Amino acid sequence: MARKWNGLAVARALVLATLWLAVSGRPLAQQSQSVSDEDPLFLYGWGKITRLQYLYSAGPYVSNCFLRIRSDGSVDCEEDQNERNLLEFRAVALKTIAIKDVSSVRYLCMSADGKIYGLIRYSEEDCTFREEMDCLGYNQYRSMKHHLHIIFIQAKPREQLQDQKPSNFIPVFHRSFFETGDQLRSKMFPLPLESDSMDPFRMVEDVDHLVKSPSFQK
Repeated sequence: MARKWNGLAVARALVLATLWLAVSGRPLAQQSQSVSDEDPLFLYGWGKITRLQYLYSAGPYVSNCFLRIRSDGSVDCEEDQNERNLLEFRAVALKTIAIKDVSSVRYLCMSADGKIYGLIRYSEEDCTFREEMDCLGYNQYRSMKHHLHIIFIQAKPREQLQDQKPSNFIPVFHRSFFETGDQLRSKMFPLPLESDSMDPFRMVEDVDHLVKSPSFQK
């Protein structure tokens, strides 16, 4: 009986170790050398190098729509979430990002007076933003060069926006993020768990292949 419980303890430890490794990943020093930007863990948000997301505008001016950078360089908002307003967020420094529209292949940029527009070529000065979060949990974006927040508004002239509050945004993951997560979970747990079993992960029956202790196999 004691051997059986020892086997369960070993199996449980192995499961916890597997989960911990899956969540924590490799050390940062190894990640920077061996993990490419195309790794799905990084591409869809977990690694925070490149993210594919929609940017939902939550006011206080334009709201209930998704930001889009058009092919002519103008920036507007669409009510429906679709491929035209899918954005790529790429980290260029700590908490500093560049935002590119996947469809129009234009970067979100800001002029000296705070106007936002789209450029085909990335400009470090005009197309780099600091990603911030306010006390209510909304994301706000501030130009590193011009020290102005993005104010997403279409009705007022730009000169009337000097003292206006920054626009609030909510990043929304692309469905590929969840599909990639499902694939990862299916690799970790290919079989359904048996919740009413003492061995829900079916590891005790194979533990003799993992642990080669002579006393354990007696």
